[in-house]
Amino acid sequence: MQINFYILPPTKKLLNFVCQLIQTIIAKSQDSVMILANTTTVASLDALLWSFDPVSFIPHEVLTSHHHENIAKSPVILTDNAQFLQNFDGIVINLTEQTFVDLKANKLLEIVDSDPALTAQGRVKYQFYQSTLPHFALQIFQIK
Repeated sequence: MQINFYILPPTKKLLNFVCQLIQTIIAKSQDSVMILANTTTVASLDALLWSFDPVSFIPHEVLTSHHHENIAKSPVILTDNAQFLQNFDGIVINLTEQTFVDLKANKLLEIVDSDPALTAQGRVKYQFYQSTLPHFALQIFQIK
């Protein structure tokens, strides 16, 4: 599994960047995308994905903790339930504080917002992956 860290500048809004990233993934890859976030962020991202691009939308589906199984058919899935990641083999965008060691995903994308507390959280995650999963490829992308 490859783990990519995207470091955002103060001028870049987190959810707008996530929408851009999803658009890029869909355009360049056959992989499905699952975004893990808290319930509030899932709701905000759900609304934004319908209106982010003035001439199109990003088809997606929301699976919350209330769903008992992952039955999504959409190429983009938003969820607040980390259990849905267990059998997912696409690209995971993690917007939570959680770290993962046994995902089947082929890529894990960690977005680090410029807020000082979130930057510190991103450093902790990077150090965790570096020490716990030394055989995984870690890449950092400084977004401008």
